[in-house]
Amino acid sequence: PLTTMFLRNRAVVLVFARMDELLREASSGVKQSGDNNLSALAEFKVWCDAVTAATDRGPVLFVATHADMVGSKDQVTVAEFVDRALQGCQHPVLQRLVRPDSGRVFFAVDNTMAMQDPGVQALQKTVQHTCETSDSARQLVPLSLRMLEDAVGSLAKGAAADVSSLPPALKDALQRIRGGATALPKISLDQLHQLYLLSTGTTEGSKDDFAFRTSVDFLHLKGVITHFNTAALDSLVVLDPAWLLGAISSIVRRPQLHPRASDNELKFTPDWDDLYNKGFLNPEFVPKVLYDRSDEDQQHVLSIMLQTGLCLPWKFSEASTGFLVPALLPAGGVVAARSSTSHLVYIAPSSAQALQRGSVFAAREVASRCYVPAGLFGCFVTLLAQLSQGSSAVLRQPQLSRSSAALYLGPHQVILREVAELSMIEVEAVGVRNCVGLLQQLTRTLEQVRTAHYPAITFDLLVELQPKTLVKVVDVQRAYTEQQKVVVVGDQRLKRAEMEERFGHILPVQNAEDVFHCFVSYRHGADSDAAARLVNALGEHAVGDDAGHVNVFFDSTSLKAGLAFDRAFMKALSSSLICVPLVSEHSLQRMLRERQANLADNVLAEWMLALHLLEQGLLRRIVPIFIGPTEESQLGHMTMGDLFSRIKPQDFPDQVNEPTLALISDFVKTEFRNMAPPPRVTVRQVVDRIFACNSPCLTWRLLLSDSIKVSRISAMAKNRTDFDRVYVRCARALGQVVDEVHVERAVHKKTLQSMLGTRSSSNQKLFDKSMLESWKETSAHAAPPTATTTTAA
Repeated sequence: PLTTMFLRNRAVVLVFARMDELLREASSGVKQSGDNNLSALAEFKVWCDAVTAATDRGPVLFVATHADMVGSKDQVTVAEFVDRALQGCQHPVLQRLVRPDSGRVFFAVDNTMAMQDPGVQALQKTVQHTCETSDSARQLVPLSLRMLEDAVGSLAKGAAADVSSLPPALKDALQRIRGGATALPKISLDQLHQLYLLSTGTTEGSKDDFAFRTSVDFLHLKGVITHFNTAALDSLVVLDPAWLLGAISSIVRRPQLHPRASDNELKFTPDWDDLYNKGFLNPEFVPKVLYDRSDEDQQHVLSIMLQTGLCLPWKFSEASTGFLVPALLPAGGVVAARSSTSHLVYIAPSSAQALQRGSVFAAREVASRCYVPAGLFGCFVTLLAQLSQGSSAVLRQPQLSRSSAALYLGPHQVILREVAELSMIEVEAVGVRNCVGLLQQLTRTLEQVRTAHYPAITFDLLVELQPKTLVKVVDVQRAYTEQQKVVVVGDQRLKRAEMEERFGHILPVQNAEDVFHCFVSYRHGADSDAAARLVNALGEHAVGDDAGHVNVFFDSTSLKAGLAFDRAFMKALSSSLICVPLVSEHSLQRMLRERQANLADNVLAEWMLALHLLEQGLLRRIVPIFIGPTEESQLGHMTMGDLFSRIKPQDFPDQVNEPTLALISDFVKTEFRNMAPPPRVTVRQVVDRIFACNSPCLTWRLLLSDSIKVSRISAMAKNRTDFDRVYVRCARALGQVVDEVHVERAVHKKTLQSMLGTRSSSNQKLFDKSMLESWKETSAHAAPPTATTTTAA
């Protein structure tokens, strides 16, 4: 993430390697390790992986230095060695490679001749030509924007910059901003806005104007500046990437390879050991490492590290919070024995959809087409580890390293390993009967990592079809849901029973339980992460005397294969004891446009059906999770506002569209022939009744912090960890409701069993019918949802 931060699709990228080190590896086959314990070729490929993972277009040039130490014949050997390695794995960087006139894979540079070297001259000429003919160079831009670009560039270059063509007023402004300094590594957004006004000749305008923000984005995409569109970093405009890299690498480094003057004072402290041997960063250690930076710069550095995934908020114990730095995790040490009850799934990252064609692949074929970019595994497992810090996190802290991890997602243990020889990530689910929900959680987390750091990467989930042969999980699931008696997978013909036996752990088969404790209703998209965190935390709650797990219906995690999605979720809702709607601005926005919509709104249908089932006595509780709108403050703190101050029930339409009404009516008519049809209600009435449900889960109230005074960076760490754990608190409150309903249901079940005797097959239907009638009768006498709003309650 640190290097990909500065890569742009518009950029011309140069990748350097030492020719003498490549020659030793090519001629002897001995993989001499460098600073990162990688061979020269492996380290070169790491950089190629980083370029193709972060960008999907733009020219790339290879430069081989120290050509003066390698003869002309050996240079050909090295070129063929590198070219053969990249061709062998079909590396996507080859499609973007600009070769020299010789046709070799790299430009050879003599380190002793400086600019007199023909190789350097050829490289300079090719780079200049590539830049001049690029799309970026041919792009037409306003003269004022070009003037702004020159002005900003002069601040970074200092005295060497030519500003003779700039207007006098702009020159004076540059002099004032520069002060006594020659070159500036950064400026403020206010200063950039001042230069923008002078460049465009305007006298009025704010920093939030669309035209100015577009200009800032343009300069960022061109690489003239580095700017982050977040509240905590909005005021910072970086001109010199080396300034930012220097600050971050003061923390993220290998001290034995890159020592600093202050190391002797710090290396014997516990905080030093935690950071450089375990990857744990104590917030109070940051000022000691960044002693030469201002308080504001320290906050900016931590905010950038959080923004780019270089560190994540982490709760070490109930009383201690800080940051986890994936790049500084131990090199190894996580050992997990494979269990007979384990299931293996493989994550195959690749560029340009290398596995797009076909569904069955030999393992060696996957290894040649796919690759795991540097840093991806660390980012991925630490995000999963954040989810795993549930209600028993102190007792079951994840075990993490740079190549393996062991953690718990809900009640299930998951082992992850980066398998270098396969170019994949192996996922071992221990004791999990069905992995569909786990796979969805992995997919969501992978998408987070991809979007933030590796936008040019795609992921495929694979499972073993037979030894050394892999098949795509999605193709197995698709074949199964087609309801064919015989399914063809690769070159094998499998009956459905055989397929369920071999691939049952990845097939979307409904849970065996007849009744769900909770049905989680949420809007896909912005609320998906909140729903996953809630369900994961609920998995830690023990129910009943036998300490069973909460049986949660969570979207397609629990859907039965082959059923229509809308009918399946309504059937599950009618088999649930508690409905848990996630109510947020995102979930409500679609309902505000209900009158104009011509498609059924599944979330609204879930809420309407839940209210109707509650009235009919088939649902025991409705416990909404009210999620406030989130923002980031200038101090880097995550804040959550009051949802009820932003959304009012009276703002919603006075009617529900016909597709949504028909969806519910048809289901009730088909499944419950003796039940009264749902009444016609307005969207306003539905939202008002959901708002009226007395819920303990108002997320913005659960974020109220204590008044203990700590440093700014410690406060940032505590705020972030509290923010991540808000759904753990919701799950604890919801767990109490589950316990209450579970006890109520157990009492009725025990009473009926004593009345009907033992549950033999002959009286099973009588028991089920009596259980339902008794449950419905007592539910009908239960107190309905109060009319008081939750805020008043």
